[in-house]
Amino acid sequence: MMKKMLFLNTLMASLLSAKILIYGPDPAALAMRELALEFEKKSGERVVVNSGPSKTWLYKARQDADLFYAPSAKSMERYIELVPNLSIDDISIIHLCQTNLMVRPNNPLKITSFNDLLDKKVKIMAMSGGHNSYEFIALKMGNGENLTKLRKNIIVYAKGPKEALSLWRQDPNIDVLLALHVGKRL
Repeated sequence: MMKKMLFLNTLMASLLSAKILIYGPDPAALAMRELALEFEKKSGERVVVNSGPSKTWLYKARQDADLFYAPSAKSMERYIELVPNLSIDDISIIHLCQTNLMVRPNNPLKITSFNDLLDKKVKIMAMSGGHNSYEFIALKMGNGENLTKLRKNIIVYAKGPKEALSLWRQDPNIDVLLALHVGKRL
């Protein structure tokens, strides 16, 4: 009887000290910590954000992660490959950055929505980098299949706005430029 009581007390103590364990890269860690503190205040549940290069936390995350965060779909796909019980169906998009679609004068392919980029054989130039909001849009609108369709239509990744504008002017075969909204014109 005493062993059962000790076991129940230990179990209750561990349940009462339970915490939500979150893992992800440094760039978004500050924002995640702020959200975690707000959640703790409202719910009373303890939240621990573990961040840094994935090599510093991935082994532990495989064992005890409750949540992963990532700046891009590519990063999340990497986690899916490395964490056996994580699937693309588990992904929830909680924040999207505004993305610009720039088309050729007079819009010859009549692109009016993001879906047109998935359905038509358009040639797309995308801005490379960690915050590829167009990938999250593709996932938010459906599933991994949308992301695959979109990526098949991307023929070039520009390293920044200057390179994108230069390539756009040089290659009239590029139908659409996908870029993160930065608040200024290209």
